Amino acid sequence: MVVFFVEPGLYVMTGTPDDGNASAVDAGTGSDYGTRATQWFVVSDMGLTVLNGADGVHAFVRSLADAKGKNGIEVRLLARTMTCLAQPRATRMLCPIRCRLSAVRRPWPPALLVATDPSGDYGFLDLTKAPFDLSDRG
Repeated sequence: MVVFFVEPGLYVMTGTPDDGNASAVDAGTGSDYGTRATQWFVVSDMGLTVLNGADGVHAFVRSLADAKGKNGIEVRLLARTMTCLAQPRATRMLCPIRCRLSAVRRPWPPALLVATDPSGDYGFLDLTKAPFDLSDRG
């Protein structure tokens, strides 16, 4: 089955084996998600990049359709507790955040960069994963 999404958002796709028992419900939970393969994914036109430099964090927001910078995007730097550490607005694709990822520990380190567009588009970048080290590239 092929599905096309027009609206940006967070979606869940589920599937069950066709063994004649696809309508089985998990005992005690009232749902059959325990027997389903489940995958969530984000449909967005926002490409997010974060660089951590000596002068702070620089978040870049570009359109995935044409690679042009997106303006007026609200960006939030969140801790693991969902505490907002910084909330600047992107202008001309660049969104400088006046803190370094390694220096912010108050007492929660940054974990997530969330970007929202006034049109409803949404994107995020997990900052807890290992970064790409580009220092050997000049």
